[in-house]
Amino acid sequence: MVYSCNSNVTGTDQNSSKACDTPDPGTVAGKFSTQEQMLIDTTVFEKFFKKYSEFKGYEKSVNKFYALRKNQLAWFSEKGIAEQSSILYNKIQDMTDNGLKKDVHYPIEYAQAMEAENRDSITWYELMITAQYLHFAEKVITGLPNKSLVENQWYIPRKKVSYSTMLENMLSDSSFILRKLVFYQYQLLREQLKRLKNIELNGGWPIPENIKYSLKPGESGRQVKIYKLRLRCENYELKDTSEYFFDSYLEDAVKLYQKNNGLNPDGVIGKETNKMMQYSIKQRIEQIMVNMERCRWLPPDTLKKYVIVNIPEYKLYVIEKDSVKLTMSVIVGKETHETAIFKSNITQIVFSPYWNIPTTILKKEIIPLVNRNPEYLIKNNMEWYNGHLRQKPGPDNALGGIKFIFPNPFNIYLHDTPTKHLFEKEKRNFSHGCIRIGNPIQLASYLLKDDNYWSEEKIKKEMNRKTELIIPMDEKVPVYIVYLTAFVNEEQKLNFREDIYKRDKQIMNMLLK
Repeated sequence: MVYSCNSNVTGTDQNSSKACDTPDPGTVAGKFSTQEQMLIDTTVFEKFFKKYSEFKGYEKSVNKFYALRKNQLAWFSEKGIAEQSSILYNKIQDMTDNGLKKDVHYPIEYAQAMEAENRDSITWYELMITAQYLHFAEKVITGLPNKSLVENQWYIPRKKVSYSTMLENMLSDSSFILRKLVFYQYQLLREQLKRLKNIELNGGWPIPENIKYSLKPGESGRQVKIYKLRLRCENYELKDTSEYFFDSYLEDAVKLYQKNNGLNPDGVIGKETNKMMQYSIKQRIEQIMVNMERCRWLPPDTLKKYVIVNIPEYKLYVIEKDSVKLTMSVIVGKETHETAIFKSNITQIVFSPYWNIPTTILKKEIIPLVNRNPEYLIKNNMEWYNGHLRQKPGPDNALGGIKFIFPNPFNIYLHDTPTKHLFEKEKRNFSHGCIRIGNPIQLASYLLKDDNYWSEEKIKKEMNRKTELIIPMDEKVPVYIVYLTAFVNEEQKLNFREDIYKRDKQIMNMLLK
């Protein structure tokens, strides 16, 4: 998954926890309009918002906007309508390119404003264009309102955008809005959305039959032709050979397809591979739209160093200065104990940690086991401490030899595990919500690399202590726990993952409202 980008954007604050549901046009005044003579008639404002009530929510913002401009028109001059207003108009008409349904309030009146034939109505035209801009910015840059994020259990603070910077640059650079103001994956998914929509316009792609057997290299059959057609539609390269023969070219394409869909890349078309090919072009388009919306909820800028975990991908990445420094497999929460989506900062590394057993696990799992076997606590190295049950450090500790603390209300952290064999599985949602990592030594070495004391040997030694050791972090490294079921990887290949927590449909329904 590509998580890095090459932007250092002024006008955005990725650390702000304040949501920005509605753009503040008090800072929207663009430098593209330099005229000072033509003024807006402020007495019309109340009538405008009464007539065009869909824009009522922007009334205070519009008043503030023009007050800061000293009531100077933003979209018109003595020469007529500004060229940039036409650029904005075209962007709004092409809203579907941004994974949204076309949602333009008062399209006839908007078109009339673009013609601006009646100079007596110029205030109305000016207000129409400004209101359309605010609506567009809210949809494309900010996305669904905060209430929708909470309903989707998404707790990463929203980005705070300076809409003056956005407008000034958007109208002079058609790609600025995508490069600078949304998470980098947004632009990559947008390009893939265009490609899939073109496929849809040309008839879509074939869906193979639900087979109860596996197709293997060297075999032949009518279904082989269907699989070849499908893979070509999905942009996988296949040399022209016998249509019905499962040759080495098809095997290589199947392996890559499996890798890009989170499956075991064995080159055999079995039940799971066939299941992924049952998705229609319409379903995949909707999946991309949903994840473009999620990208609107993420900070747009790369930080100097951060950790990001993509739950459906079962992967952790460490990013520094726009480069992927580390990647490793993770185990996340099962469907009944979902891993939360949030942002925090790593503040501590704990070597040889105690596992303080949560009350729910104690009641539902530990106590029944103790009732069946009174020696259970002793055999599992557990003890009561200050009224709470905990597991002492050791080779069988559920947290392994190390955990990484980043404060959050969900009591979630990254940690080692004694059950390393589970990392061999493709689907890895086995935990109670915490995130088990495949290479904790590597992550600790990276986070402590600026301190020469912490060699790999020292880290291994401290992971095998009999007592817990807490190391505060000098540098608080941000951690993002995200949920993307569609993304573009470093090879620029479109990837899909199973919606393990069944959240895509809810977002799609919200987008279509």
